[in-house]
Order: sequence, then structure tokens, then C-alpha cells
Amino acid sequence: MNNVAMLSGRSAKPEGRRKAPPKAVVEHKQAATPAPSRYGHWFYGEKVAIRKLRQITDDMTAGEVADATRENLALIGEETCKRITAKLPSGHTLHKAVRAATLLSAPHLGACKFGEIITDYEHDRYDLVQVFLANFSGQLDTSDTTHFLKPLSRSYDQMFFGLHVQVDRAGNPLGFNRNLGVNGIAFQTRDLVKAFFHVAATSTGTPEDTLRARATPPRA
Repeated sequence: MNNVAMLSGRSAKPEGRRKAPPKAVVEHKQAATPAPSRYGHWFYGEKVAIRKLRQITDDMTAGEVADATRENLALIGEETCKRITAKLPSGHTLHKAVRAATLLSAPHLGACKFGEIITDYEHDRYDLVQVFLANFSGQLDTSDTTHFLKPLSRSYDQMFFGLHVQVDRAGNPLGFNRNLGVNGIAFQTRDLVKAFFHVAATSTGTPEDTLRARATPPRA
């Protein structure tokens, strides 16, 4: 798979998962200046599993670049889900779901779905928030299911976002739920900490302000 449009595709069968009340927040930010480095200090301000990441070189074909990018994004997606899950309160409903893809027009850029949260269920239709990361800064448009994520440039950057989607009982996609969030966008940010609180609030049903207050040490 090398098409980001397919990222929100088939989900794990949702039977037996616990539901969390729906919550949607979107953060509007100005486009950031992309960082020029390749797989340097991604996402955490530190080198994460850098020894496991495949190096991308100028002599690679487009197909080789796409393969390496997908593998690297999947590794980073696994690491991101692990780090977020480790800090979530007990009883959360985030489920790991790692699926990486690249842009057809820029094989060095891509995104990775790394988690899913069921928010509602009705008549064999599940509402989910699917959580993603990308190695570029992009624009989300849920009115176009085939091109919902467009890069602002061909340079490396970082972005985390959540989308409201609907699936059937078998996990087959039914499309974005544009009635939730801002036209189906649950959140969008470059900041991992902000992404964490969005995920924590959605997966526990606890207001984000309450979670932030709990995470802030009391004043002496």
C-alpha cells in the first residue's frame, strides 16, 4: 500500500470493545517552517529508535524510498502508541492499530495510523476516532475521501491528528463522520503532548482540563 488515502481503511473488528463518550477538539495552527533533516529528531525532540530506522539515500528508487518510509513510519507509530498508552489512565479505550502509507507524489512523505477509539455504536455502525501521525505538515479535508491529507510542502515536518470515521461490524470503512468534530476532524497539532491529552480525553471520557489539572504538580 502506498496511498495515504487508504490509511483509514479496514479496522479491527470492534466487537467487545468498551465505548467512550464522544469528544472532539480541533486546533488551528499556522503552517510551520519544515525541518530539513531526515529522521533526525522526530516527534519527541530526541532520537527515537534511530538505530532501527532505515536510511534513505539519494541513490534509492522511488519504490525503495516508499518502502523505507513505510517501515520507518510503522516503527515510529508503534513507538508513539506505546508511549501514549503507557501514560493513559486505567480503563482507557485506545486500541493499537498500526498502518503506514506514503504519498504517491512524494514517496519520502507519509503517515501512519497508530490507534483507534470507539466513541459510539448504533445499528451495526461504529463511530471511531482514528489517530495518526505524519512526517510532514499537511492540510486535512474530509470532504474528499481519496485525498483527505495534502502536504503543504515536500519538506519533512511532523503532525498528529485524529479523524472521526464510521465502520461496520466487520471493520469495513463507511466514510468520515463529518457531523462530529470540525467536519470530521477530531484534532490536529504538531505537539505530541497536546495530541496525548486529546487521545486521553477521548479514550477515557474525562474532560481534557481535568486531565491536565491532574498532570500538573500541586504548588508548594
